[in-house]
Amino acid sequence: MAENGKSMYNSKMKTKIITINEISPDVHTSNYIAVEPGTTWGPRRMPDFEIILIVSGELSYLNCDTNNKTELNEGEILCIPPGEHHVFKCENNSQYSAIACIHLELYKEGAFLYKDYSLSIFPPLVTDVKGDTAIHELFRNCRNTFEGFGKYRKEILDSMAKELWLRLVEYWEAGSDKKISPRMRQMTLFLQKNIDKSPTRNDLAKKFTITPGHVNSLFKKELGTSPAKFVRRIKIYRACQLLREDDLNIKETADRMGFYDEFHFSKAFKQVMGVSPSKFKGKSL
Repeated sequence: MAENGKSMYNSKMKTKIITINEISPDVHTSNYIAVEPGTTWGPRRMPDFEIILIVSGELSYLNCDTNNKTELNEGEILCIPPGEHHVFKCENNSQYSAIACIHLELYKEGAFLYKDYSLSIFPPLVTDVKGDTAIHELFRNCRNTFEGFGKYRKEILDSMAKELWLRLVEYWEAGSDKKISPRMRQMTLFLQKNIDKSPTRNDLAKKFTITPGHVNSLFKKELGTSPAKFVRRIKIYRACQLLREDDLNIKETADRMGFYDEFHFSKAFKQVMGVSPSKFKGKSL
């Protein structure tokens, strides 16, 4: 990276190398959608970067040139560079998935595809951001801003995209303390697979042969949250699907997801999604 955030140039290709400080996103589209079972995109090539958050479900990414297939799960982000020949697919043939997508150029004065610029830090294909509520909120707010109106709508949208990219860079930089351990990955996977049973820190302690207090410490250190809040967030994301795709009412959804009553469900829902379940159900994805 250049000192003081100054630009660097590839003298051979005359390609401008953009430092983190110079990132100036130009968002082309943003959405937050339900994905029907078996849905497939491609084979295709995109002219810009596509960043995809797996909100729920199981999806896959196939690089058509190398034939390498990557499985994607809830809480992971896929970053597809411009021009890469690929297939993106919902692997589950019986349940809906949900994804949030942003198409963007990372430098307003050029196109990555045409080698107008390159990046001092290039993103990995997959980034695990499980438990990072700030990143999920940015995807959701980008969608809302993209679909909204306002004098400074575009400036706000591009600003949020830059914040999102900077937060992701923290994961990519060497030595980032946000990288989670294999044991934590196993713990979060256990919670997701057993979400219908309302798993607790005691269940994790028994499963992984550690104390409940140690479980809390690990979650706080690696994910910045507690097991209870992590479980609540997963439940709310699943509740979104029940409200929209399965057309359950609020009481039925609260019962299905194991909440004490509608009041507690609505309170938790608003804390995670920013709106009440009734308002969420009344709006389209």
